[in-house]
Amino acid sequence: MSESIGMPNNPRIYMESCGYIDAAKEAVGTTMSGVTAGGVYVIWHGGPKPWTVRVGQGDIRQRITEHRDDPDILAYRTRGRLLLTWATVPKQADRDGIERFLANHYGPLVGDAWPDVTPIPVNLLA
Repeated sequence: MSESIGMPNNPRIYMESCGYIDAAKEAVGTTMSGVTAGGVYVIWHGGPKPWTVRVGQGDIRQRITEHRDDPDILAYRTRGRLLLTWATVPKQADRDGIERFLANHYGPLVGDAWPDVTPIPVNLLA
């Protein structure tokens, strides 16, 4: 069952799946092979002090596949398991605004080229 996140008069996005990137750099615990949509995603590390490592948007499967080999992201495996979640967001303008909101809110450790647009707030899961 997907969890809805959104705010009145703003796009509703649904967290479609969660998983993690294991020591062999594979995205597991997910069905990535079936992911064909564009949307937004969040990668974070677990451990005693979890933190957001990366937020992004685009072709979810392609972007996560690229990030599995990114040494800047993989460096955070030492702090805890790398976890990921994503949501399908069909409209590019909505993706831009949601990505900006997520970047502003979470302050990811990797990346700094988020869209220069008005953030589109979404409800955040704890």
